[in-house]
Parts: sequence; structure tokens; C-alpha cells
Amino acid sequence: MHGTGIQAAIHLARYNLRVVIFDGEPGRTRHAVDIENYLGLRSVAGEELIAAGLEQARVFGAAIERAVVDRVGG
Repeated sequence: MHGTGIQAAIHLARYNLRVVIFDGEPGRTRHAVDIENYLGLRSVAGEELIAAGLEQARVFGAAIERAVVDRVGG
């Protein structure tokens, strides 16, 4: 999962839309050891940033599924 996807999910969930985040394969953000100058943070580990984002999305009602989506539809 990437930070931008989580941010979009947070905004959608805040407007009471049904949101499901599929968090199956680690993205580049999660592997980052040190992310610098992220809004409001001087330095944060990628794993910590993703965990905080997922928790914030969950607070607003987003569902988190530990799965990989490999196709949509029939």
C-alpha cells in the first residue's frame, strides 16, 4: 500500500463513503527507512507512516483487507 492511496481512502471515508483498502503487497513507502520532510514530520520510517495512515483510515470507517487484488470484475 502506498501513502497516496491511504490518503485518498481517508478523504473518501471522511465523507462517509464505503472504502476498502486492500493491503497485500508492501509498496515502496513501507520499505523506506527514512522519509524526510513529510508534511508535519521531519523524519519518519515508511512502515510507521503506513501504519499511522491505516489506523487513521480505520478510525474514519475504512475497512482494511490483507489481500492482493489481481483482477476486477468477471
